Amino acid sequence: MAVNIGYSIGWGDIAEPTDDIKIFSTVYVIIGASFVGVALGFFADSIVANCNDWYVNAQIATKYKKDMEESSAFGAICIYTKANFSSIRPLLLWVIFVAGGTFFGMDTQNWNFIEGLYFSISSMSTGGHWSLEGGTDNQYFLTGVFSAFGVPIMGVAMATLASFFIETGSIEETMEQI
Repeated sequence: MAVNIGYSIGWGDIAEPTDDIKIFSTVYVIIGASFVGVALGFFADSIVANCNDWYVNAQIATKYKKDMEESSAFGAICIYTKANFSSIRPLLLWVIFVAGGTFFGMDTQNWNFIEGLYFSISSMSTGGHWSLEGGTDNQYFLTGVFSAFGVPIMGVAMATLASFFIETGSIEETMEQI
């Protein structure tokens, strides 16, 4: 319930029965949204911090380009994978979480693959379009843990995916691409 309200997911299967609880939930979603905003600010600061090392990054990129040109096809693949693994790690973690949430729904709710995938993605994106009908306390707990970790993982993964399509040479170039 805390994750459901705090992240403003809103699966809809646990309703607040009284006005007191509705007021509490309203305050709690504001506090939760504030924490999410702080977390997103933290991620933005860490991304911007890399821009301060532009000269070192330019030197590394020049060496990388030279190494790629002088390598065989297999060597180029090895160099690319080594240089870019840290940048695709959030995407791999996201895929693992999506698969876990999908198979959790298939196993505990007897959903088909598409329904499990829909539940997984909507929970991680705070859409909350699919509820656990007749879920047990254990299922609610596991879903809460899944979303508590899955929401930030999806945020970082989607930012990583977007970074593949946007060159960040200058503010003007970036804005033009956006």
